[in-house]
Amino acid sequence: MKYSYFTYIIIIFAFVIVFFQGLTRLINENPLGGSFQTADKPVISVSGILSTDYQSSIEEYLKGHFGFHNTFIRINNQIDYSLYQISNANKVVIGKNDILFEDYYISSFLGKDFVGKEAIKNNISNFARLKQLFKKKGIDLFLVIAPGKASYFPNQFPSQFDSETKSEVTNYTQTVSELKNENILYLDLKQFFLTSKDNSIAPLFPKQGVHWSSYGSILAADTILKFVEKETNQPINTISIKEGFWSNDYTGTDYDIGESLNLLWKNNNEQLYYPNVSFKTLNTKKKAIIIGDSFVNSFFKTYPVFQNAFDSTSTFWYYNQQILYPTEQSLETLNKVDEILKSQIILIIFNEQNIGNFDYGFTKDALRLLSNENEMIKYLVQFQVKKIHKEQTWLESIKKKATEQNINLDEAITKDAKWVVKEYLKPIYKDSLNYNKDLIKYLNNQAQQKNTNIDTEIDEYLNNLLIEKLNSVDTQISNEEQIAEIINQIKADPSWLNSITEKAKKNNKSTEQQIKEDALWIINQRK
Repeated sequence: MKYSYFTYIIIIFAFVIVFFQGLTRLINENPLGGSFQTADKPVISVSGILSTDYQSSIEEYLKGHFGFHNTFIRINNQIDYSLYQISNANKVVIGKNDILFEDYYISSFLGKDFVGKEAIKNNISNFARLKQLFKKKGIDLFLVIAPGKASYFPNQFPSQFDSETKSEVTNYTQTVSELKNENILYLDLKQFFLTSKDNSIAPLFPKQGVHWSSYGSILAADTILKFVEKETNQPINTISIKEGFWSNDYTGTDYDIGESLNLLWKNNNEQLYYPNVSFKTLNTKKKAIIIGDSFVNSFFKTYPVFQNAFDSTSTFWYYNQQILYPTEQSLETLNKVDEILKSQIILIIFNEQNIGNFDYGFTKDALRLLSNENEMIKYLVQFQVKKIHKEQTWLESIKKKATEQNINLDEAITKDAKWVVKEYLKPIYKDSLNYNKDLIKYLNNQAQQKNTNIDTEIDEYLNNLLIEKLNSVDTQISNEEQIAEIINQIKADPSWLNSITEKAKKNNKSTEQQIKEDALWIINQRK
């Protein structure tokens, strides 16, 4: 009987401790790794209680906020991992020798995500066109294929993949085939890693990470920069790799999958090598754009490779949707035409698992904007219109002008936007005049007849030319284009997307439906 009472006391005491921790958060817990959402604390209301919505919401809230929540999750995950070799992290599987994989890398390696020969042929054909177009504009365009962990450890997959057979044709093999057909020079880091694997002084992929190891990333970066330097025949601020140290205190992305397992203790069962690096110093650096996936992060965060290799105005376009360097912002805030034309080097870097999506629309966008004058002008005007809407001081001054000129606000905004675009395009069109000797001769004669100078005549000619072009292009943004634009902005902003996801749950709607409704509301507010 005494034992029974003692047991009850222990249980009640445990509940009190958990309840007290839930209220006070007196003991700090390590946050959980990975991506997940917890419900916000609901606001109590009579209507919510009567409809039972409040009860459901508070239940969801308590699931993620009870005392020692994170510790209990870690204990459960540790038991599953240590005793049963089970991963509770989404998409993470445990391979042989404790090597962790994200399952879609294995599926891609096996060819299960093959997008088709025609799609890949179109991707590479467009890339070849863009490469030629950029060359005329003095821009070097390069494609780099990064390796995937599945191709590096093909014999270490979990047992559930033992019966799977690898397709002869995958997104990677077909892309390489088309690149060779088009005679396009590219850098294949997958093959570089596979040939370097046996003789490498250290692991090029970590057991507990999805990306290349810190050592692997610096070898990859060094190879990329030397490739660019050789092909451009111009000096690049290359890397000097020096002696480093071995450690199982992982940094960079070496433990990114391991972190997502949320175990009780760190599974640091492997020694990894961390070299020291320095950079050669050049007085001038080239401006670059890097379009790529999460493998590129190593070149900015693990080691400051691209900060040292390229000009400080260079940018990293993450999945061609978001800028992660030099500052995080939506790609829509950037004038893509201006950014591209000012660059000297453009690097497209995707690992083989993402190569089916090629460059996530960069090639198509760049071709549309730079090979079609009307599309470029339309984009530039629309970009300025959006910019005006976001800059309150500018918008207020235009409202004042619209009232004074007795025109509607949209017309006044477009008028200002066109003037900005006209001034932006002038030097670009002026450069092209140098190749038109007959026109320069004509403008010289005009200057002599009017007793002016050639610069004045060129400026007047460009003014008239660009006004005509701007007026001939339909620069209005359709409702459909505006909706698509805002939807892309929402999806590229994790905090915005999370808030809309929560709103969708409360309104009993799908996230997609709620995103569209919010986009429509924003458009209506602009009118």
